[in-house]
Amino acid sequence: MFCSKHFCFWFMFICLHSSANFQELAKNHFVIGGVTADLAVNFLRAWKPVLETYLTETVGTQYSPNVNFELITVDYTEDTIADKLIDEGVLDFIYSHPLRLACLEATHHFTVIGTQRNLVLGMETGGYGGTIYTLASNTKIQSIQDVRDKKVGVSFILAAGGFALPYKLLKDYGIDIFTDIQQVVFYQLDYTRCLQDVLSGALDVGFALSGYLEASHPDLLPQLRIIHSINTTYQGEPYPFKTSTQIIPNFGLMAAPSVPWHLRMRIFSALYALNGSHPAAISAQISRFTLPSAYDVPRDIDFQLGLLRKVNNSYVCANQLTGTYDSLSCPDGYVKGSRAEVDGGCAKASLGCPPDLDCVCRPCILDDDLTVTPQSVNRDGIWVAGSSCQKMSECITVEQGQSIRFQVRNLRFRNVSMEVRVNSALRAYCAPSDSTDCIISMNVYTKGLLLVEVLADGVQAPVSPILVNVVARVCANGSDAFGTAGREADQNGGCVCPANSFDVSERCVLAPTLLAATILPSFFMILVALALYGRYRLRLQDAAWKIHSKELVFDDPPEVLGRGTFGLVLKATFRNTPVAVKKVIPPIARRGSRESILSIPSMTPELEKSLCQVSSDSPVNVSSFAPQPASVMSQCLILDLGWNRGLRSRLKSDFLKEIRTLAHLRHPNIIPLMGAVVDGTEPLLVMELMNLGSLWDLLRNQSMQVDSAMALHIFQGIVHGMSFLHASRPVV
Repeated sequence: MFCSKHFCFWFMFICLHSSANFQELAKNHFVIGGVTADLAVNFLRAWKPVLETYLTETVGTQYSPNVNFELITVDYTEDTIADKLIDEGVLDFIYSHPLRLACLEATHHFTVIGTQRNLVLGMETGGYGGTIYTLASNTKIQSIQDVRDKKVGVSFILAAGGFALPYKLLKDYGIDIFTDIQQVVFYQLDYTRCLQDVLSGALDVGFALSGYLEASHPDLLPQLRIIHSINTTYQGEPYPFKTSTQIIPNFGLMAAPSVPWHLRMRIFSALYALNGSHPAAISAQISRFTLPSAYDVPRDIDFQLGLLRKVNNSYVCANQLTGTYDSLSCPDGYVKGSRAEVDGGCAKASLGCPPDLDCVCRPCILDDDLTVTPQSVNRDGIWVAGSSCQKMSECITVEQGQSIRFQVRNLRFRNVSMEVRVNSALRAYCAPSDSTDCIISMNVYTKGLLLVEVLADGVQAPVSPILVNVVARVCANGSDAFGTAGREADQNGGCVCPANSFDVSERCVLAPTLLAATILPSFFMILVALALYGRYRLRLQDAAWKIHSKELVFDDPPEVLGRGTFGLVLKATFRNTPVAVKKVIPPIARRGSRESILSIPSMTPELEKSLCQVSSDSPVNVSSFAPQPASVMSQCLILDLGWNRGLRSRLKSDFLKEIRTLAHLRHPNIIPLMGAVVDGTEPLLVMELMNLGSLWDLLRNQSMQVDSAMALHIFQGIVHGMSFLHASRPVV
């Protein structure tokens, strides 16, 4: 059996791995797209038994969970649909003709799994060619060169045997079908009608798939002559039919790069095991699948037909079959005429065309004297023309955002639309007119070397594409003493701040400057916020022990409980509870003022004097509060004026600190502090009232005898209380 190095490699690869344990698949549903010229219903009826049912039964059951395959059709006239489905990851496999497979191999990196072999007239073949035929009685056409200036019937542009292969053969002999053929009639897949028109003399030459004449009309072969008939071989075997062209691979199945290699091998193994007697093979009218074939020749044909192009180091499959006009590809030095010129070309040449068919008569026009001249605006605002552009050369250098325009001049472009594409995207358009000049204006923003295409009615002009060098625009630059930096142009022409700066109020501020200007104030504000929050929390805590002076109710006259460092201790009522009120800081009074320290009703001069007195060892006679001369109060006020106000303020601050600590102290040997009055000028302590009096009262009570046991008990209480205070944190 014939085996090239490529095929033998595949064969050994499959043999080595056919028994391998494969990992589970990421999904269990795979879609196969069939790109064919056949009707969808006919294609699915013929190929579902092979590509859907057969593969699901033979390959799908080898995985757990089972894998299933789905076959869908993609209209061959809408290649963009297939491309979109591939890009979206919908299609995992493609079954199609060799020209399409060659495109997918170049653009999407699909790989061939297997190529089908057909059984025609009992003879098996894995490829096909093209046949160029004429009447045997036509003595004017004996060779390929005689096809020039004749009327030719073809299939459609993507039909390899019915158009592409004969087209390539004519090109090899210096004949272009769109410039050197008198008339081309497109019969699509109706080879029989084309044959009938050749037999009737309506056509001089017909193109057909090799093997078609022998299989469909063997009785008519004596009336026909095959032009450039060759005997050739394919894959090491003699090709069984007459052909005018070389043989290329048959239809095949391709897999996307995402399909695991072990799944590809199992699919190939299943297809390779399929034989012509299997019901699925009979349904698809194939004999079997064979090892993958090389698609180099179909790829070359794609390039010649303009179906495959290389743009920016990548390949692009042209959207070629939206109509006959859009499918036309003119040779170098020619451009396609306008749609009106192409549609009316045969009528102008007095050549008839069946109304249900497409015909073209030399649709490509010699491109002579076409020029593309760039123009740009100078500093004075005047348009200045540059030198004529040359193909694939730098035509003009402009700054981002600068307006440029191209002047396209050629008599042939009257009533033809012109357009400019930048990196394949439409940027400007010039509607058809009778003018010999077409001015196309545009602005460019993307920095770098741009590929600019100039098209006439969708066809590349001979000088196209050209290159436009777009340099960075000049933005405000430099820096100043305030730590600002100049703006720079980005890729799309916008002026932005450099990478090490930020946009602040339309100025670019350097990062260190912005850091210093934001962090320090923020830090200060945080400190202020913390201080305010601390004061707020302190106020909440102080609210638990603060007592308003109006809440203290004194008897009239007030009952004196004892004497403290800065005055008397008075009995009062706080919220219906008896309490002892003590002044802890001497007051500030002004001469001539009678303002009471405690604002106590019926305060007598004697009592007021006792409150102002700093210290005294003699007890106060609380039984007599007779009115006293004004001089006594004056002496008290004079004594107050001797106090240092700064010292008193510090004493009050220390008092607040102590009171906040004492408010939380609880011990059996410490008199509970109920609160304090701090809303006036004289801070007052409010403590629980000891109904039995103080230790001072007990020691001086003649009716009470303090023995050693009682004294020990008193000492223990004092020690326990003082120990608790000294152990507090903070220490009291």
